Amino acid sequence: MPLINVRKRKHELRTRFKRFRAECPPELKKSLDKRLFERFASLEEYRAADVLFAYISQPIECDTS
Repeated sequence: MPLINVRKRKHELRTRFKRFRAECPPELKKSLDKRLFERFASLEEYRAADVLFAYISQPIECDTS
């Protein structure tokens, strides 16, 4: 198995996904955000939680409003 530079790979992946999010058409982003929320809300851990911590998303992140 080849040895990989984890920091370099992590940087490459972050760059790739930041670019994808920045270039994602608004309607696709809205659809993906909805699907992500639906999957999250269906989790037993979410439904059973007494406390939920959240954050306010940045424009290129999944909409948390």
